[in-house]
Amino acid sequence: MEPRMRLTVETTFEAAHFIPGHPKCGGIHGHTYFVTVELAVDGLDENGLTVDCGIVKRTIKENFDHKLLIPEDYMELFQRLIYESRTQAKPLVDNLKPVRYTTVEGLAQEIKLTIDQAVGYEVVSAISISEGPTQGVTVRWF
Repeated sequence: MEPRMRLTVETTFEAAHFIPGHPKCGGIHGHTYFVTVELAVDGLDENGLTVDCGIVKRTIKENFDHKLLIPEDYMELFQRLIYESRTQAKPLVDNLKPVRYTTVEGLAQEIKLTIDQAVGYEVVSAISISEGPTQGVTVRWF
């Protein structure tokens, strides 16, 4: 019987966000997010790997690094403001990342869905994410 393995992958990404209605975090501001992803895998592939760590890191960087994290309800408003300002709209719109919630709790869920989709099956068992050295969250799925 193959053992169940827990693999951890750590990375960082830079992003800006805001939390609508929050007295301190309601304005657009940025963080360096520190992320630890725990993957639960049964057995090894033909190369002796559980999951390619590079896929996990690349998926996080491509989808979240240097993005403006926008609550989904605000996406249309931001797109309209950018286009109406007649700036170079495409690069700005390309860097908007719609998410359900822009909190670390919400980002943990978004990152899980994104990694599971990139790997091709449900593999993320936990994510720890922090906005810096003093606050963060760990979310466990199984």
